[in-house]
Amino acid sequence: MHIVFRASSGHLSRSLAYAEGMRETDPSSEITIITSGSPQFSLPGIRQIDIGTQNLPSWDLEYTENAIPEEADIILLDNCPDEKFQKAIKNKTRMVVVVDDEPKYQQYSADAIANPNIHAHTIDYQASKDTELLLGTEFCPLGSAFDEFQDFAKEPQERCRKISIHLGQDRKNLSIQAIRLLKQSRENFLATVSLAKDSEKGESVAKEIGLDERFIVTDQDPRRLSCADLAIASAETLHEFIFFRIPPVLADPAGSPLLSDYSSRAGISLPLDLGQANFKGLHSLMENHDERKRMSGRMTDIVDGLGRFRFAEELLRIYEDKF
Repeated sequence: MHIVFRASSGHLSRSLAYAEGMRETDPSSEITIITSGSPQFSLPGIRQIDIGTQNLPSWDLEYTENAIPEEADIILLDNCPDEKFQKAIKNKTRMVVVVDDEPKYQQYSADAIANPNIHAHTIDYQASKDTELLLGTEFCPLGSAFDEFQDFAKEPQERCRKISIHLGQDRKNLSIQAIRLLKQSRENFLATVSLAKDSEKGESVAKEIGLDERFIVTDQDPRRLSCADLAIASAETLHEFIFFRIPPVLADPAGSPLLSDYSSRAGISLPLDLGQANFKGLHSLMENHDERKRMSGRMTDIVDGLGRFRFAEELLRIYEDKF
């Protein structure tokens, strides 16, 4: 079986985790990930084809179609594909799966729709009766690097002094805004700015930090994330901190309004508009041990790190049932 993932830059880590799950569940499968302007990665048994960043949707579709192997059995689209894109890809494979964080379209040309977010069960997808829905954090994928932390649970400390700034690919350069927000304070803390490997933001982040010894720049190793007392997260990384039960604030809430609204109402995270915020609001959460403890307690068992395996098993089941 040949499985193809079409990953956007903002969801590359999710596609890689799903691909790992498919490879581990069905070692005989061939897996290709089509990326657009993403850095090169190296994972055993997974092939990468990068088509570059295309300025027009029609070009993106054309380059994607040309990159798809003729023998593709399942194509998973995690690149916000519009209705035209979905219909075109449907002609290139037996089975199409769309990963959709927030409902955007009137019609989906897919055999399955996946939404691995905590708010997914609140969404009514207008899909055909033959389209299967894989909704909720039961299918939230974390890569194999998180496996050693399966039994880990962060206990909130009385003093909150370790802050993780982890925003994934960070296409909006929110890391810079987060650093500026924290630098407003004279508080004594240690802020870890986690950047993707080969990130082009390293130099600009280093310039923004300057000589402020309260900041260090690291890679996105889960071991570093697990040490935090508080996190500044994005929609891309929020579930990683839920896994560790580390209280997060969600940067750019306007970019993921349904996720932001649900997570704040559930007491799991707080919205933080970095462009409008001041340090006072963040500082109040740092000093409120009881509130951080309540937030941490609400995250128990929401994300367990096994989502990539459940997702792989469901995809293989759907394929076998239909074909």
